[in-house]
Amino acid sequence: QYRLNEDAVQLMGYYTGGTSAAATTTTTAPVPPLLSLTNRAFQNDASPPVGQVRALGTLRNTNTLEAFKTIDKTLILQEVANEMWEDMISGRAITSPQCLARFLLLTFADLKKHHFYYWFAFPAFPSVEPITVTSMETLAPTHLSCLIDAYEAASRAVGERLGFFLARLGKSDGTDTWVGPLDTWTNDPSLVLGFLDPSSHPNSPGWMLRNFLTMVSVYWRCLGPVRVLCLRLP
Repeated sequence: QYRLNEDAVQLMGYYTGGTSAAATTTTTAPVPPLLSLTNRAFQNDASPPVGQVRALGTLRNTNTLEAFKTIDKTLILQEVANEMWEDMISGRAITSPQCLARFLLLTFADLKKHHFYYWFAFPAFPSVEPITVTSMETLAPTHLSCLIDAYEAASRAVGERLGFFLARLGKSDGTDTWVGPLDTWTNDPSLVLGFLDPSSHPNSPGWMLRNFLTMVSVYWRCLGPVRVLCLRLP
C-alpha cells in the first residue's frame, strides 16, 4: 500500500500495566515495560487487545539503509513532540489520552537480505522546574481491591481500559472510591490524577507521566502540588 512512500504514517500500539511490588517475589523478577505492535497497528479504530491500552505512534519508513542511518532523528522526534503539544493545548488529549503516550518508530527493511532495522523513541516533556516527590505510599490491599474494581468499571463504561483517569480514593477501607475519564475533571481538591503505569521500578513511574503532568499544567492550569496514582495491577 505504501510502496516507496516515506511520509509519516500513524500507528496504534498497545501497552499493559507494570507488575506491582506485591506481585514480585524473590523468584519472579519485575516485568519490564512492554509496548506491542500487532497486525492491527494500522487500524487506528481497532479495539485494543484485552487488558491493554492504546499508545499513539508515528511510523517513518525509509527506502535505503543510508537514509535510515542519516535521517535527522532530532527533527522527526521534534515533529512528534509538536503534535503532542498541540494535542495538549487543544484539549484533544483529554478525549484521546493515547496522545500522551506517543512513540516514534523509524524503520528500514532490506527485503533482499531479510534484514530489518528499527529505532524506537518515546518523547517526554521535561519540566521547567524539577519535579519533586514529597511522599509516597502504597494502598492497603482492601483499598487497592476497591480501586481496581472502580477502575475496571470505569473502563467497561468507555469500552476499553483507561490509560489515564481521575480518581477519588474514598475512605481508608476503599468505600466511596471512584474512577472516571479525564473529561470529568473539576477543581475538586480530592481528585487524584491516575494512569496505568507500565513501569515495574519501585521508584520510577512510566515515561508518559511527564507528558500527563505537562498537559495538566498547560490545559487545566494546575500549577501547584498534585496527587498522582500510579496504578500497577497485582
